[in-house]
Amino acid sequence: MRGSFTHATCVTPACGRPARSSFYKIGASKWCERCQKRVRRQGDARQPPVRRHEAHKIVTRLKRLVRRVGKVEQVEQALQQIARNLVSVTVDDLPQPAPNGKAKPWTNQWMERAMDELQRVCGDIEAVASGYLVLAMFVMQQDERPPRFVSDEAFRFQLVRMWRCQTSLSVGTTYDAKRDRTVGWYKILPPRVVLYLAEILTTAYAPVVGYVMTLIKNDEERRRLPLLTE
Repeated sequence: MRGSFTHATCVTPACGRPARSSFYKIGASKWCERCQKRVRRQGDARQPPVRRHEAHKIVTRLKRLVRRVGKVEQVEQALQQIARNLVSVTVDDLPQPAPNGKAKPWTNQWMERAMDELQRVCGDIEAVASGYLVLAMFVMQQDERPPRFVSDEAFRFQLVRMWRCQTSLSVGTTYDAKRDRTVGWYKILPPRVVLYLAEILTTAYAPVVGYVMTLIKNDEERRRLPLLTE
């Protein structure tokens, strides 16, 4: 039996269902069974998933902006270099346990799994297209109002999910007898693996994200300038 219902109520606002304990996640008894699944998938039970058309709309906008300012070659070269850097990262680059013996040997297992997933995905996607998608997710977080993400952790989960969904490696399939067809489902990673992948992507793309946000800000200022001079 995976868990049992408790007398507590799910902490998700307006949920009201009984909380469910779990042997897989410390503190998971704060949520009901449905919200617990949403937390593992979306990062927050209140977070609606980002759809592909949302990200692709921003990707199109970014490409037009970069083309308009004449920085296509520079941006694409930077994204290709980032992709090469990600592929070259190995388990040896992970932080090693402290020499005092207090660090537990198994604490790096989730990092190693994140590295395996990083290599799998990077080897199956195109560098520039993937880079623009990552940039679009950060623009969505920093530039959209009202906020699209209910929390920073929810954003990190959505970032990794959209990045992984570029390849079929992140999707499993099951035959649905009722509908008489094969249906796909997203392969969920452990939360620690997701958060470490998000940290890697954030660190790798931070310079280009900052550059693109500056381009967006300058473009908005140029658009407002004629209105201020009228």
